[in-house]
Amino acid sequence: DKGTYAGSVLGSQFNPPGQGASSLGTGLLTSVSQNAVILSAAESHFLQAEAIIRGDLTGNAQTEYEAGVQASFDYLGAGDATAYLAQPNPNTNWANASGFQAQLNLIIRQKWIAMNGVNPLEAYADYRRLGLHSDIPISISPYKNPPGATIPLRYLYPTSEYTTNTANVNAEGNIDYHANKVFWNQ
Repeated sequence: DKGTYAGSVLGSQFNPPGQGASSLGTGLLTSVSQNAVILSAAESHFLQAEAIIRGDLTGNAQTEYEAGVQASFDYLGAGDATAYLAQPNPNTNWANASGFQAQLNLIIRQKWIAMNGVNPLEAYADYRRLGLHSDIPISISPYKNPPGATIPLRYLYPTSEYTTNTANVNAEGNIDYHANKVFWNQ
């Protein structure tokens, strides 16, 4: 069934019974010698679309947004994105995004979809920067945070930081990684 994903729980050595690596196919990693993505075409278009709606760049935000979605489809080998973009869905269709916040939400959601398996740190940076989106699925791994926890807003300090930079780390006070943003994101 194409609508069902049956993959492995993060950290598990085993796949679900009767499943290979993924029910969707080989995935993004197709070869040990494949090229690395530094800045994808999709990310470039989404960044431009965001800059346009913020007034930092001239151009057509819708055109850049739709080019970003198509570039993501191209990278994944998913074909033409026209039908996807034409859905009467507020998470895909630009016509349903009226106003700055709705357009920003739309751009960042699609950027998250495009970047999640390619450059997840960029998707995480957008989450921390903008606080979007509240409905992003969180890992079901039993090794993650307790049920109901949110995505952390900052990285944990490694033990080495506490031992080699004690005064500065302690000056931060009691850090709640789920509630306290890094100073530049406040």
